[in-house]
Amino acid sequence: MSSRAFRLATRLTAALAWSVWPSFSLTAQTYDVSGVVVNAATNAPLSKVTLSLARTNDRGNDLFATVSDADGKFRLTGVPAGKYSLKAQRNGFRTQTLDQHGSLATAVVVGPNSDTSQILFRMRPSTGLTVTVVDEENQPVRNAPVMLFGKRVVEGESAVFMVASRGGTGDTGRAYFRNLDPGAYYAVVSALPWYAQRGLQVGLSRQANQADPPRSPLEVAYPVTWYGGASDFSGAAPISVELGSQPTVTIGLQPVPAVRVRIPGSPEQDRRRGSFVQVFAELPNGIRTFMVTFPQRVPDGMLVLGLAPGRYVFAIQDTFLNPEAVKVGQARMENHQVFVRADVGGDMTLPLSASPTAVLI
Repeated sequence: MSSRAFRLATRLTAALAWSVWPSFSLTAQTYDVSGVVVNAATNAPLSKVTLSLARTNDRGNDLFATVSDADGKFRLTGVPAGKYSLKAQRNGFRTQTLDQHGSLATAVVVGPNSDTSQILFRMRPSTGLTVTVVDEENQPVRNAPVMLFGKRVVEGESAVFMVASRGGTGDTGRAYFRNLDPGAYYAVVSALPWYAQRGLQVGLSRQANQADPPRSPLEVAYPVTWYGGASDFSGAAPISVELGSQPTVTIGLQPVPAVRVRIPGSPEQDRRRGSFVQVFAELPNGIRTFMVTFPQRVPDGMLVLGLAPGRYVFAIQDTFLNPEAVKVGQARMENHQVFVRADVGGDMTLPLSASPTAVLI
């Protein structure tokens, strides 16, 4: 073959290869993801739901999105093979992923051997609870911390756990809990009567030689109160919250005469410090809630004012205590504090060694 003929044949072969190449190119195959969205509480189809797909290893990056139609149907097209998280959003419903239960959800596997054309997305409507706190005059109580507890089965046994807490009720006395799972809940409140007078002054006295402040008829306190009126979890009434419901319950607080707890010590050695004692009410599962009290320096130590009878943990700065008063090895020290658990039924001096009414922990 002449050189001219060879060059011509080479050019024809290259041109033929170029024209044929596109038909043999490896284009990535894609798939559709489709189904219907329904209200999990009523099974009614849901329109105007925004659905989005993201890789399970990159859930924050939505790759595909669509909106369900009037019949609740949706379709996402052009989805490459892979493992995805399907998320749904709509007003009146909590944002959720497919078959979500807590932190677990069902992934959508897209590929040649997967049927992704009949997905049923049961969207759970927003479920919540409002707790209203009122006083003995049925007036709203402001700035009252509210905690919500639930029960679950752990290793075959029922266990109590804290679901959520709110630092204080608003002007209407309400605390709101959103995005709850259906079930039974227990609400507890700790608060102060706004009108209560506790001693001659609020806070710590700068003088260590003041005598005990005189009592006032308004030296009262609210016990820690569970929904149902009990001061202990064993008497708390459950609050039933159904899927999609938004119930409101009311906890009424009743004042009782406040008790005084004396803590032996030597204030003179601690004038350089600020507050020397904090008080916590004990709740289920080792949870504690802070109680606002008014410690008062007195000649023989500290007087804690403003507590209702109950079971408390006192956190006392260790340098405040007389060293001889605390038995070595019995106190649990943490951040220079001694923790003492005591059942307070009336005015008392806090025992700083183990006793039937107080335990060093």
